[in-house]
Amino acid sequence: MAAIFVSPENQRAGIGKQLMNHAKKQRDNIVLSVYKENESSFNFYLSQGFTVVSEQIDEHTGHQEYTMSTSI
Repeated sequence: MAAIFVSPENQRAGIGKQLMNHAKKQRDNIVLSVYKENESSFNFYLSQGFTVVSEQIDEHTGHQEYTMSTSI
């Protein structure tokens, strides 16, 4: 998955969950990366059944990130 973005004024309205549910219907396994410092997104992905499979530094930004995955 490349990215999911919900504008700040529309967050906490179930839109991210709807987008994720749609993505889960399309694929048996979804793999994504999220910056470690982005706690709200990290916690959202955990709530959607994702688990951390690795931790690394993003070579383009130098930020610590998690790779997360879920199997449907």
